[in-house]
Amino acid sequence: MAGLDAGSLDRRITIERPDMRADALGTNIPGWVSLARVWAQKVPQRAVEAWKAGSTASTREFMWRIRWSPQVADIATTDRLVHGDVVYEISGVQEIGRREGIEIITVDSVEKVS
Repeated sequence: MAGLDAGSLDRRITIERPDMRADALGTNIPGWVSLARVWAQKVPQRAVEAWKAGSTASTREFMWRIRWSPQVADIATTDRLVHGDVVYEISGVQEIGRREGIEIITVDSVEKVS
């Protein structure tokens, strides 16, 4: 597949899925469970800054390309992507070709108080 050769997959990412676990008292506590740890290509898409309520909010959008596998076939916008110590919200998922790869669109936000 063009553009998805092994050399371009240079970022190690983890896809996480929401999970509810019971604590010692039986109370459900929301958390995350690892769905897959895979190699990916990170492609910057756009960055937007907006002024709101006395602060500047910066949003960056990235596209991540990964190889298709049954382990990642059902990635959804309710999941999240983790790269290093940065957590990205998944805003879109699209299959590339016929089970060749998956494109994941993510957004991360950084707020700066002025």
